[in-house]
Amino acid sequence: MNDARPTTESFDDLAARLARRIMDLANIDDDVERAAGIRQVFSADYVLHPRTDPDVVGVETYIKRLEGSRMPNMRFAMDDLIAQGDRFAMRYHWTARHGGGHVGNAALEINRVANGQVVETWNYQDMMSLMIQLGVIANPFDPT
Repeated sequence: MNDARPTTESFDDLAARLARRIMDLANIDDDVERAAGIRQVFSADYVLHPRTDPDVVGVETYIKRLEGSRMPNMRFAMDDLIAQGDRFAMRYHWTARHGGGHVGNAALEINRVANGQVVETWNYQDMMSLMIQLGVIANPFDPT
C-alpha cells in the first residue's frame, strides 16, 4: 500500500539538511554548478549581511559576488550547527592553497529560513587572522 500522507520535516532536520547542502555547494569549484545549487537553497530575495561590507541583496547578486572568489583547493567544513526557531547557526572553517603554503579561516553565520529556503544570513569571519596569513598586516601579537 502506498502511504500518501505528507511527511513533516522538523526544523532541526531541515536546518541540518540546508547546512550540509551549503557546505557541499561551497566545495564545488565550478561557478555554474554552484550557482544552480544556490538557487535551490537560497530564496530569490535572499539577503546576506556581511560583517564589514554592505548588504548583498538578491540571490543573483550573491551568486555574482561568489564568482571567481575561490582560492586554489579551497575546502569548507562545518564544525558546529545549532538550530532554534526559524534560524540556524553554523560555525565552519575553510582552508586553501596560497603561494607556497596554505591559509585558512574560521567563520560563524546565522541563517534565517522561510518556506524551506535560506532567506537571510549574518556572516562573521576572522578577517584579522586571514590578513595576517596573507601578509597584508603584521601580527600585532608577535613578540618579535
